[in-house]
Amino acid sequence: MNIADNLLGHFHHLMAWISMIAGAGVLLQRKGTRRHRQWGYVFVTAMLLMNASAFGIYRLFDGFGIFHVFALVSLATLMAGMVPVLLRAPRSGWLDMHAHFMTWAYIGLLCAAASEMLSRIPAARHAWADIIRLVGLPGTDFGFTVAFASGLVACIGGALVAFYMPRALAPFKRRQEMRRTHVRSTVENLQ
Repeated sequence: MNIADNLLGHFHHLMAWISMIAGAGVLLQRKGTRRHRQWGYVFVTAMLLMNASAFGIYRLFDGFGIFHVFALVSLATLMAGMVPVLLRAPRSGWLDMHAHFMTWAYIGLLCAAASEMLSRIPAARHAWADIIRLVGLPGTDFGFTVAFASGLVACIGGALVAFYMPRALAPFKRRQEMRRTHVRSTVENLQ
C-alpha cells in the first residue's frame, strides 16, 4: 500500500464521518428551514466527495467491485433526492421524492458504516463471529457479514422512515397547502 492509497482511504473515511454527522443534523432539523438546507448541503457535498473517492480505492478487489457499484447507487440516490428540490418538480410530488431519496441515501451510508464496523474493526468482527457461532448461522465470511449488516440497517431504517416520515413532512405540507389556498383565494378575488 502506498501513501496515496492511504491518504485516499483516510479522506474517504473522513467524508463518511462528515456525511453521517451532517445527515443526522438534517434529519434532526425542522424541514424546509435555512438550517436544514445548510446541513443538507454539507451532507450532499461530503457524500459526493466520499463516493468520488471510492472510485480510487481498489485494494479490496484489485479492480472495480461491488462497493463501486454501491457508490454509483449512492450517487444516483443523491441525485434523485436533489433534482426534485432544486427544480421543484414534479409540482405535486417533489417534496416526497426529495425526502425519501435523501433519507435512503443516509440509510445507505449507515448500511456501509455497519458493514465496515462488522468486517474491519477487530472487536466488532470477533463479537460478530461469536454471535454467528451462538446462533448457528452459516459462516462468517465477508459477503455474509456485509449482507447481514446492510440488510439489518436497511430494515430498521425502512421501518423508521415509514413511521416518522409522514410526521416530519406534515408541517411543511401544511405550509405548502396554506400557500396554495392563499394564492387561489387571491386569484379568485382578482377575478
